[in-house]
Amino acid sequence: MLNNNVIKDKIIESLKTVYYPNFKKNIIELGLVRDIKVENKIIEFSLNLLNDSYSLKDIMKTSCLLAIYNNISKDFNIKINISIISNDNLNNNSLSKFKNIIAIASGKGGVGKSTFSSNLSIVLSKVGYKVGLIDADIFGPSIPMIFNCSYESPQFIKINNKNYMIPINQYGIKLISIGFLIPLENAVV
Repeated sequence: MLNNNVIKDKIIESLKTVYYPNFKKNIIELGLVRDIKVENKIIEFSLNLLNDSYSLKDIMKTSCLLAIYNNISKDFNIKINISIISNDNLNNNSLSKFKNIIAIASGKGGVGKSTFSSNLSIVLSKVGYKVGLIDADIFGPSIPMIFNCSYESPQFIKINNKNYMIPINQYGIKLISIGFLIPLENAVV
């Protein structure tokens, strides 16, 4: 019979095979597993889920159960306590902190890229996602007009001798557009 510390180590190794959706890290690397207890054939631990992915709780719970059963034993009774944490609690850098990036493009003008992008951004924001929209259309940036902020001018900050544009927040969406940098009547080209 294995002692509890050995079983805890095996649980940690097993849970390293469970990857959090849309991240390239497992739940142990992300620090989402807490308070592992082993006593009398009962395993209990806390699993933190990010606030925008609570709907995945059943999938994550099943993945944890399978990992433990497959790598340790089916003889244990496993109790997983699910709790919610803010996405800001994760230590990620640069693009890794963005869960999803959606690119919308077309070689032809007037097909609805800006309209679709705007509507998609609003819907994602309404269901709880933090959304940023970058309008890089150099021929006719229309995102400022769609979001009713054509006359807004973004602020800039300088960090380590580099200028950074602070997005304009409109309707819960953070916006960056080439249209903020040029007069309304002119195209960038």
